[in-house]
Amino acid sequence: GSPDFGLAALDFELPVDIGANDDVTIQVTFSPSNGGVDEGNLLLEHTADNAVNGATVVGVTGSLRAPQIQVEPLFVEFEAVPPGETRIASAQVSNVGQATLDIRDLYMDVASDPDFAIVAFGDADFTPDAFDPVSIEPGESLELELAFTATGAGTGQAKAIFFSNDPDFPLFEVPMGGRLAAPVLSVTPRALGFGSVANSLQRDMGLLIRNAGTEPLVLAEP
Repeated sequence: GSPDFGLAALDFELPVDIGANDDVTIQVTFSPSNGGVDEGNLLLEHTADNAVNGATVVGVTGSLRAPQIQVEPLFVEFEAVPPGETRIASAQVSNVGQATLDIRDLYMDVASDPDFAIVAFGDADFTPDAFDPVSIEPGESLELELAFTATGAGTGQAKAIFFSNDPDFPLFEVPMGGRLAAPVLSVTPRALGFGSVANSLQRDMGLLIRNAGTEPLVLAEP
């Protein structure tokens, strides 16, 4: 089993005689040295009739109290932003573990679209390459403030990355996305079929033109 389990000093010497309806207490210790769950077995050798191969096995388990980072929402969506404008969005960064969460660094992934930025974390404004470590106690949370400035066409993607002492997720990514607000032309139907029309007659068919975007659409003369 794990070496993190052990026995405390006994108040008696082994082997020991235990009389009928009498008992003794053995103190089992656990001193976790790593994250995750530890498992082991305590082997009690004895002379009782219910022994299996002369012993009874007692299972022992334990885990290190550890921090656990949680971010909501898991994806930060800026939706459609008008050209040249900046939109702010936020996420809650919480410690849902059992020990202090130490945020050691916070930065944007190198592959992120430059239109995205970290604005602030907690009570402090964010300055790239000058992050001051922050601690979050169990059950507490801080606000992460993010920005997207619509300068390019189409959509953009980025990631903010937390480096912490969370044993399971030492690097925790917060993905985000945004797009430039723009008009989108929708035409129904995509083709007009007039069929056979008699000479000198006229047949009319409607063409529905719709702006499915988020900015005004200018339709030029055909």
